[in-house]
Amino acid sequence: MKKILFFIFLFSSISGTSQNLKLTDIQLDSIAKIYNWKSKEFLIINFKHSSDHCFWDNNANNEAGKKWWENFYKKLDTSKTQNIYVFSDQKRAKKIIDNKIYFGDTSDFIYKTFFSQQKKDCFGLLVINKNGDYNIAFGEYSIEKTKEFLKNLSN
Repeated sequence: MKKILFFIFLFSSISGTSQNLKLTDIQLDSIAKIYNWKSKEFLIINFKHSSDHCFWDNNANNEAGKKWWENFYKKLDTSKTQNIYVFSDQKRAKKIIDNKIYFGDTSDFIYKTFFSQQKKDCFGLLVINKNGDYNIAFGEYSIEKTKEFLKNLSN
């Protein structure tokens, strides 16, 4: 029984995406400056890995993905969120990068800080509140996972 509880605890700690984690003040300030995050309570970062980090060419059609993401987030109240998209492969995403909603991962900051340990995941989700608390998901994620993160970070 103890072994089962240990493995359940270990698995929940490793996947830990529903557990609030904490940014340092420097990380929080850097993210706020880089992504011009000022007034909204939450910052949602939709991270897209480079194609060499993914099992398929996830950067083949970045422009068409804009409409898909619009439809995805229509299912969420975004009045308290700033929702951005960060691309690891800035060269392949240069047509879409506007540094307002769509950003390149300058100096691989987001990748190195949050997603470098994950192998062969094409996407990632990072939700941060103004206190620097955050939740993170590796790989594909649902609108329900995003809602769960916002709820976790509201408390």
